[in-house]
Amino acid sequence: MLKTTGYSIWLMPEGPVCHKLQEIIRELSLMNESPCFKPHVTLIGELIGDEDYIMTTTQELAKGLKPFNITMKDSAMSDRSYKAVHVNIFESPEIMEANKKAKEAFHLKYNFTPHLSLAYCQISDELARSIEIYIRLFDFEYVSFPIDKIHLFKTEGEVKDWKEIATFYI
Repeated sequence: MLKTTGYSIWLMPEGPVCHKLQEIIRELSLMNESPCFKPHVTLIGELIGDEDYIMTTTQELAKGLKPFNITMKDSAMSDRSYKAVHVNIFESPEIMEANKKAKEAFHLKYNFTPHLSLAYCQISDELARSIEIYIRLFDFEYVSFPIDKIHLFKTEGEVKDWKEIATFYI
């Protein structure tokens, strides 16, 4: 059972891209009995501390960011539970700058490899083959979605317990 602590700031797609990604996440969660979650790119995670401070700092961070697009690359698999099945994200100057500002705002050293997870789990070799076949049905490369807000989530406990605390326009 996957458990986390703290808060995270997410970049989330909307509209048709969000709906398609949510459908894929839902299907993968059924295939491997893993948690279902909202599609997102974690800008920064592992934020520990007072919720009011984290919320105020996130709001200030939002004021220093400008809207940008996220562009997806290829899909991939990993042995890391929170990145078991994911879509890599192009490391555009805008997303890397947003992460840099987030790290500065929270005084953190956070390893940032932009990606959008599609499944949180450990995958057996047998299941991996089925997932690869399923994922090949979708062409993620160069699909973009706009980002004009950041979402603060309390990512405490199991995935089913995560909840959005606030949304701030950038």
